[in-house]
Amino acid sequence: TGVVFLILHYSKIPWFLKFFFCFGYFLVFEYGILARNYSIGIFLTFLALAFYSKRFENSIFYTSILFLLFSTNAYSAIVASGLSLVYLIEFLKLKNKKQIHLVAVFILILGGLFFLYQVYPEPNSQKASFLSWTRVPESLFNSFFPENPHLPLTVSYWKLLFSLFIIFLGGRLFTKYWQTSIFFIYTISTLLIFFAFVYMNGPRHAGFLVITVVSAYWLFLYYDQYTEKTNRKISGL
Repeated sequence: TGVVFLILHYSKIPWFLKFFFCFGYFLVFEYGILARNYSIGIFLTFLALAFYSKRFENSIFYTSILFLLFSTNAYSAIVASGLSLVYLIEFLKLKNKKQIHLVAVFILILGGLFFLYQVYPEPNSQKASFLSWTRVPESLFNSFFPENPHLPLTVSYWKLLFSLFIIFLGGRLFTKYWQTSIFFIYTISTLLIFFAFVYMNGPRHAGFLVITVVSAYWLFLYYDQYTEKTNRKISGL
């Protein structure tokens, strides 16, 4: 409910895409019923995007959301690190840096270090399976064509090609602004590497590829609108 509220009230995404996403498989079934613990990370992701325009005005609040996002699960932490990377680069380019911005950067670094501390394996812990590139195509068509992970996975090349097309189309679209380009490329590639080297178990994990695409599109529309407003101000001078 909270995720749907944030999307409907704060996102500039076209209404028909909002409808398909809000009432699609992931929000209604996978994260709404089966894996509700992941919905916390999705809510925090969209909460950060809802207040993205105030990220430097209310920097403590924005980075505190990302700090919490780092602590939800590994997949949300990857999304949080993508948003943090963009924030850090923008901070370095910021002309009027304030002390409060330094505190915000410290919160982000602390969130990342705390995440690494939580996932660092104990000396006697059992190591996870290492390197399975088959999880990469599995994650791609499980993201846009979710299947039951308990049933034998039927490899469908047209599903894989369609998923790759969506990723490629998003990559081409989001390169218009360096912020969306960095977030999209970094987050998608890090998730795929994580799936290949660490763990991926069906739609609940692969769904974060969809969350990344939606988040990148949300950011793209924000920067598109921001650039349009800036150009209007310049032309009005």
